[in-house]
Amino acid sequence: MEANKARFQIAGEVMGGIAGPGEDAFALELLSELVAQPSVLGNEGAIIAYDVQPDGTVKNGRVFASMDPAAKRGGDGMTLDDRGNLYVTAQQYVWVFSPAGENIGKIEVPENPANCVFGAKGTKTLYITARTGFYKIKLNVDGAR
Repeated sequence: MEANKARFQIAGEVMGGIAGPGEDAFALELLSELVAQPSVLGNEGAIIAYDVQPDGTVKNGRVFASMDPAAKRGGDGMTLDDRGNLYVTAQQYVWVFSPAGENIGKIEVPENPANCVFGAKGTKTLYITARTGFYKIKLNVDGAR
């Protein structure tokens, strides 16, 4: 319940400073809020991290990771795996970033993806939605719980 309360307050705080976040995902420990932005802090297609304060507000916005800046299109859907890696749908891919924000891979999708989520615990399956399709891929990791 507290996490949901903080999430709504954070969304309002972020919207006040930066227009139009696409999707958000809480880090496993709820220490940072990650927001996909089309263009922010001078970086096209950036994922911005904010420190979540005990009262639910956010501070210290900074670039956590970036997709291809030439595409001029930021991320949309996000999810986390059980190792803390972040999966972001953008630009015909699901981009995979380490907890440190390093790009550790891209999963190519037949069409521009809109969102992604892991299936039931233990299935190690990532489901990906797109405008006209629904895809799945088996991975070596499970989703965060």
